[in-house]
Amino acid sequence: MKTVITILMVVTSHAQIDENHTTGLWLEEVAIPYLEFKARGFEVIIASIQGGQAPIDPRSKPADEQAKLWEEVLTALKNTPAVTSLSSTDFDAIFLPGGHGTMYDMPSNQDLQHLLRDFAEADKVIAAVCHGPAGLIGATFSDGTPLVAEKRLTAFTNDEEQAVQLDKV
Repeated sequence: MKTVITILMVVTSHAQIDENHTTGLWLEEVAIPYLEFKARGFEVIIASIQGGQAPIDPRSKPADEQAKLWEEVLTALKNTPAVTSLSSTDFDAIFLPGGHGTMYDMPSNQDLQHLLRDFAEADKVIAAVCHGPAGLIGATFSDGTPLVAEKRLTAFTNDEEQAVQLDKV
């Protein structure tokens, strides 16, 4: 009998918006929830769309002191399993952190969409923050109904994209 709650965090593998804009995951959106989940006794696995080293948006890299506090997370991000190798049956919840990279590889990733469908159909928790809801684009139940149908969502807004001057890219 499983007694420990296991949370799957799925992050982007996309590192470049264009030749002028490097991107990736937003580290704080991974590190803070990860450490909070761990502090509450949950097991946390960080996976990425392609597996391997997950790219970190350079604008979110921590100062040295913060990096020491986030060392466990930074280590986990160096060698992530790919979503294609995972099954929803091994987890109690899924969490999609943000970062602009998610806008490029999460909406079109069939493995992530199938994983999200499996979580939803098993009535498991699905959560996302900032740009993370981009992973829900295209995700449907087996009958084709969008996972987000009749749901209320929050996400990074167009005004916020303008504020960080990435609305044109």
